[in-house]
Amino acid sequence: MDFEIVHPFHPDRGIRLPILQTQLIGEERWFWYADRAGRPRRVRESFTDRAAPNDFVVQAAGRCAFRLRDLMQLADRLDQVRRERSPS
Repeated sequence: MDFEIVHPFHPDRGIRLPILQTQLIGEERWFWYADRAGRPRRVRESFTDRAAPNDFVVQAAGRCAFRLRDLMQLADRLDQVRRERSPS
């Protein structure tokens, strides 16, 4: 069984790697593999192509125009405007 690391900043991204062992720590599954130099490494399953699809990513299907941080700032600003306009 093999996998590919898809996390954009992982140094072993894009390489098909064999799973040497799996480990469950808490609720997170980890895959052990050998890196390019043959050293044992582990990576979270969620960083790989074997992870279950993220519900938000599936529903958005590439159509999300706003970042969560921006929407939260907008909501905070709207709350501030409502407080300023409400009678004391």
